[in-house]
Amino acid sequence: MSFNKIIITIGTMDQSNAEKLYGRCVECKQINTGENWCQTCNSRRLQQNFNNWTSGNNDVDKFIQNIQLSARNKYQLLEWIPYDRFSKVKYVAKGEFGKIYKAIWNHHGLISHWDVCKSQWKKVDMNNIYIASYVKIIDDNSLNHFVEFYGVSQDPKTKDYILVMQYARSLQYWIGLCKPANYKELKIAKNSIYGVLPYLAPEILREKPYTKESNIYNFGIIMYEVISNIPPYYHEVKHNEHLSLKICEELRPRFNIKVPQLILHLIKRYLDANPLSRLNVRELSKILHDWLNELKKHTKNKTELTKIKLIKQIEESEKINNSSSATNNLSLTNITCSKGIYTIKLFNFNNLPKPKNSDDYYENYDNISSIAFKQ
Repeated sequence: MSFNKIIITIGTMDQSNAEKLYGRCVECKQINTGENWCQTCNSRRLQQNFNNWTSGNNDVDKFIQNIQLSARNKYQLLEWIPYDRFSKVKYVAKGEFGKIYKAIWNHHGLISHWDVCKSQWKKVDMNNIYIASYVKIIDDNSLNHFVEFYGVSQDPKTKDYILVMQYARSLQYWIGLCKPANYKELKIAKNSIYGVLPYLAPEILREKPYTKESNIYNFGIIMYEVISNIPPYYHEVKHNEHLSLKICEELRPRFNIKVPQLILHLIKRYLDANPLSRLNVRELSKILHDWLNELKKHTKNKTELTKIKLIKQIEESEKINNSSSATNNLSLTNITCSKGIYTIKLFNFNNLPKPKNSDDYYENYDNISSIAFKQ
């Protein structure tokens, strides 16, 4: 794969950097909070439109309205999307608490920005999206942390609410990354957990509470999947207590390709056995912002002297991956474990050890982990 295609959106930054990157609003003259996005002006426009749509449920309306008023860029925006705007709806996958479908979003599409000249919203057609049904709406600000959501809809037949989200291969596992929305309402057996085992953080396997840090671990696994083009793979190992034990003992999925060391280091931070040592959003924002600035300098001059370390590592990795010898070793591409369970399930594990990193975790950069699985 091309590492140049890995795109991560930075949510917030300081005022001086924001002005350099986004400029000022042509109407109110305040610093834009996103690309072609003024939170002050756009929240006012969105609020003026509240009376022109409704989900039929006051709680859902309030949920969407609150997000619209607080959106600092187009990526943080949610809309109410009538179900009849979807076409070619195709079933993709399911877990015990949700189903995912692929569809085309017709008519108008996704809000991009306000067109000042035409005094109307500029919208983008969306050919491919995922819609997840059987989802209970929760007023949770963590909703947009890692997955880009476009809006909320409702199945007219079942009356189930639907989350409309970006199209990506790994999202078919999204509903299994965390506990069900009505987790507290269900009669859960003691010492039981929900999820897709290879995606769960070690502390969750040990029945600890779900946290932002455990979500960061999930994101690290998704990063692995996007780069390697396969779900987290542990050879032909059943997804049971034996695998959970090894995950707590620092076993992690291994890349079948050469990965730039700087990117590998980020993923190692995501998958650290200690939740408090994992990369947080503020740290990631700074790293990506520094990379972006250096990349802009290189793009402007395009000389060997301005090449940043990341670009050199990407070029080196792609050269290795494109070689004939590397190609012959990519036998894992597009496969899954025949004994694996890649839908959300109920698990019950007892007496798992305290999660730990290997002694050379941040010294060995041949792969995420130097630990190989032995059955």
